Amino acid sequence: MQKQIISIILSATFLSIILIGGSVLFVVRDNQVAESERAISVAQEHLRKKLRLFDLMIAEDEGVLEKRIKMSLPKIAGQLLSQHNKLDEVSVEFINRLCVQYEVDEIYVINREGIVINTNFSPDMNLNLKGVSEAMAELLDSLYGKGIVVSDRFNISVATGVIKKYSYYSPPESNYIFEIAHHLKPHLAKVRSKHYVDFLFGELFLFDSASNTEITSVDILIPHDIGVWSLLKRNKKISMEVVGILSEFTESEVRVESDEKINIYKKFNRINTGVGQSPYFITHIEYDTQYHHDVLVKSSFILFIIVIIITISSFLVVSFYIDRNIFVHINNIVNHLNALANGSRSVLNIQNPLEFKLISQAVNYMQDKILSRENDLKKANDDFEIALIERTTELRNANEKLEHLSFHDGLTGLANRRRFDVALPDELHRLRRSSGCLSFFIIDIDYFKNYNDTLGHVPGDDCLRKISSFLDSIVRRAPDLAARYGGEEFSVILPDIDGTSAEKIANNICEGVYKLAIAHPSSEVGPYVSVSIGAITLKIDAEYSPKDIIDKADKLLYKAKKEGRNRVVFKDFTL
Repeated sequence: MQKQIISIILSATFLSIILIGGSVLFVVRDNQVAESERAISVAQEHLRKKLRLFDLMIAEDEGVLEKRIKMSLPKIAGQLLSQHNKLDEVSVEFINRLCVQYEVDEIYVINREGIVINTNFSPDMNLNLKGVSEAMAELLDSLYGKGIVVSDRFNISVATGVIKKYSYYSPPESNYIFEIAHHLKPHLAKVRSKHYVDFLFGELFLFDSASNTEITSVDILIPHDIGVWSLLKRNKKISMEVVGILSEFTESEVRVESDEKINIYKKFNRINTGVGQSPYFITHIEYDTQYHHDVLVKSSFILFIIVIIITISSFLVVSFYIDRNIFVHINNIVNHLNALANGSRSVLNIQNPLEFKLISQAVNYMQDKILSRENDLKKANDDFEIALIERTTELRNANEKLEHLSFHDGLTGLANRRRFDVALPDELHRLRRSSGCLSFFIIDIDYFKNYNDTLGHVPGDDCLRKISSFLDSIVRRAPDLAARYGGEEFSVILPDIDGTSAEKIANNICEGVYKLAIAHPSSEVGPYVSVSIGAITLKIDAEYSPKDIIDKADKLLYKAKKEGRNRVVFKDFTL
């Protein structure tokens, strides 16, 4: 016991120190997070400004290129159309000569279905452009036969990652679209200079890594519906895991943590996006958390050493004090309580110190109270057990009776309308998942009002009970349900029963009721009580509602009555 008390005190001391140390580590970590956020924010602002300048500079060159494209693209289309009636048979050599003549890099011929049927760029041959995205499909559909030239902002080839500018043209009343592509970097190097290209795609985005050593990489990405490519690093394609995250880009920023790095992806809108598939850029910053991790490890190690020193010192001091002043009396109290637990009724007598004297008095008082309450508790427990058993039995019987009454018709004993209204939707839900069949009948007693008017309501009630008993004997499977639908109407639900079996059961019910030979002096059908039945079988693989099913059966019931009653009109909707 002595060891346990010392352990408790030391544990409390240890936990207190840990909590204090944890708070210190939390503050350190919080400062590290704030520092990381500041560095990331500075880097993102740097990229935002550089990216806007980059987009403006390229947009200016694109504008000049688009003026030339509006003149050359219709001429290219005209020469292709004059070369051969079947555009898919135009030779690649001829297309390459056109590329040289009009200073373009690739030419594509796209049919009405959006398929590339001819091109000098083999990776895109037979590519379904309408399948790339809905936006591309809408663009193509809007161009056929319009005689206009439309140019995209520069983009990334989904096949190679090369930066290109695409333009589209469909001659008037034509079912073809002619597309050309300019490789942007070689074009800029030609009209500007190679140094200009190196500056745009490299030096412009250089980042001061000396002041932000934790930022290990920055990049600009252009997203497609089927992939994300780097703008600055040739042939770098982002992994499909990141593509999946970016495809659900509902926020302006997404963070992906892995090992000791944080990858931050942030959206920035492009200038004059036009008809392109990429209306925004994504900046990518890779932040290395190794430095912050090392600081936390060192801080944790120092905290551990401090905890060990304080814990050992506390152990020595507390052990000495408890040995001298507390444990003698504690052992006396424990021994007395153990004796009390074993049935002893002796008195505990401790006079000093005052605290333990008060404890001994409290133990003696508690001992007296325990004896008194043991007797009271035993008697109360016996009375409670008897009352609980009686009450539980009454409640169970009442619940069973209430449940039966709430779902059964009081006159006939069949399921009532409330039970039917629950069962039919449940069966539809179950059968819809398994695409099963459902057979359903509505049964009406012929000229039952005349029966009541002639013989009275007492024989009428007896007639309802006999027919209900007969229905209950026919509908015997666990999932089947026969219910009193209302007045002289009944309904039958038969899950997983095909049309042939359902029609047979309906005829058996109709013939069986008549064979009950319940006299009906005022029937216009025959001497005995008869029924008319509207029966259907459906395959529950569509959104049938309970009302739809009841209406279908009810229409057939009406037809049965119109054709003379005492008959079944059945329809199998699964055929």
